Amino acid sequence: MKKLLLLAFVSLLFVSTEAFSQIRLGAKAGLISSERSYTEYQGGVALQVGLPLIGLKVQPELLYSYSPNIGFLQVPVHVQWGLDLIFLRPYLSVSPFANILLHHNYVGGSPTKFGYGVGLGGGLDIWRLQLQVQYNLSEDKLLRGTQVSVAYFF
Repeated sequence: MKKLLLLAFVSLLFVSTEAFSQIRLGAKAGLISSERSYTEYQGGVALQVGLPLIGLKVQPELLYSYSPNIGFLQVPVHVQWGLDLIFLRPYLSVSPFANILLHHNYVGGSPTKFGYGVGLGGGLDIWRLQLQVQYNLSEDKLLRGTQVSVAYFF
């Protein structure tokens, strides 16, 4: 009985280690060039979770985006599909997102308090580093634009 319990415990350890190795926490920074011809700076945290399906990962993030004209929190959830090579992983992504406006100083108009949209793009994971480019589509012109970012996973 003791051997059976020990075998079950060791098996559980291996399963837990394999599941935990599919989760990575990281820091992310980037730029967004919007359709209104201004640049936003972005920074925050990312959590990448590998799923048992081949090449599929989900990466929710909490980002603060700011420029002299606007500041908001963005919560994207990247669904990535890619090829897992040894130290390299190219991928395509679809990223629904939601935004909460924190501050703005526009005269003659106000952006929406809550926004949403979807990003389409791709990227490259190189060991612990992630390079990503995507285009954000949204009903609000302030949220549309090209996003370039770099993340480092611990």
